[in-house]
Amino acid sequence: MKIEWELVAFAVLLVGLAANPVWLYPDDADSTAEYRAVEVTDENRYEFVMNHPDVLECNGVVHERTCGFEAAARDGGVTVDADATQYATSREYQFVAFPLETYRTAMAEDDGGVRLTLERVTMRQIVADLAYPYARASDPAKTVVDEGTAVVDHGVPDRDLFVGRGDRYYYLDYLGTPGPPLHGWLSEVRWLMWLGTVPLSVGAAWRWSTA
Repeated sequence: MKIEWELVAFAVLLVGLAANPVWLYPDDADSTAEYRAVEVTDENRYEFVMNHPDVLECNGVVHERTCGFEAAARDGGVTVDADATQYATSREYQFVAFPLETYRTAMAEDDGGVRLTLERVTMRQIVADLAYPYARASDPAKTVVDEGTAVVDHGVPDRDLFVGRGDRYYYLDYLGTPGPPLHGWLSEVRWLMWLGTVPLSVGAAWRWSTA
C-alpha cells in the first residue's frame, strides 16, 4: 500500500508540473495593461469625459488654431467642401468641450456644400453616446467591469473606455503596464517545470519496476 501511495504522489507531481498554472500566464512579449472600472458620477464625469480621445477640449481662446475652427462652427456653422477636407480632424473626435459648454459635431448639406455645426449636449449625453454596451464590449473590457480592477492581456480599445451596464456607466481607467510575469523569468520557469517531469518519470518507472 505504501508503494501505491508513492506512485500516486509521483503521478500528481507529474501532472502538476506538466500542466501547471504557469502556462496560463501571458507571455513576456504580450501587451498587458492594468485598468480599473470606475462608476461614472456627477463628481467624476467631467474628468473622464475630458480624458476620452473622442472629446476635443477647447479652453476658450478662439484665436488658437486648435479651436478657432470649432468656435466658428459653434457660432453659426462653417461651410466646407464636399469632402470636408478643411475639417480633417473631424474623424478624430465627436465632441467639443468649451468652458461650461459641450457640443456634438454635426454635418449637413447646405446649397450643394457641407456645413459643419456644433449641437449643444450635456456631459450626461456624451457619456451615454460614448458608452459601449456591456454585451458587445471586448473581453478585456468585460473582465475589468466584472472584477473592478484587472490586468488584461491586451489593452482596452478606445470604444470601450465607457461601458454601459444596465442603468450604470463605467469608465475604464488605465493604471499602467505591470512588469513582466515572474519578473521576466516566465520562459525559464516553464522549461524548468517541464524538465522536472524527467527525473519524476524516471523515479516513478523505477519504483514501479521494483514494486
